[in-house]
Amino acid sequence: GLALAAAGCEALLVCCNSVHHEVAFEALRRAVPRVPVLHIADATAAALSGKRRVALLGTAFTANENSFFAQRLRRRGLEVVLDEPAARAELDRLIYDELTVDVVREEAASWFVARLERLLVRCDAVVLGCTELSMLLDAEARKRYAGVVFDTATLHAEAAVRFALREE
Repeated sequence: GLALAAAGCEALLVCCNSVHHEVAFEALRRAVPRVPVLHIADATAAALSGKRRVALLGTAFTANENSFFAQRLRRRGLEVVLDEPAARAELDRLIYDELTVDVVREEAASWFVARLERLLVRCDAVVLGCTELSMLLDAEARKRYAGVVFDTATLHAEAAVRFALREE
């Protein structure tokens, strides 16, 4: 931690949702006490201004009723909705068995878009709480869901740029 500060590091971000759980995040903050650590869920919650009911998608670790991510969103006044258990299990499988090894099947992308559509019927927004999930959206889908589907990886990077430019 001291080496980062000595090297001039002004902020730290870890581009993985799972690493932001409270124990790991606090350990990281203690390891680099002089360097602000930007939390991915805080960056996401800030981007959800004006939204009330949001679906949270991700691994079983990140997208569950008691997850650090759901808790942080709730602290910001957001109602967190989870997908059906079977869909959550399938998404967890897709993430670990396919996306993390750079496999993106058309069937998986179609299934994922159908899940988004179902969730958007009852939610103001959907949070992609896993950095690999955006791999399932092509350029057309990204445009179609702009403003209602929020990619945590992108939001975290944008928050880091604003921080570096002293806009936050």
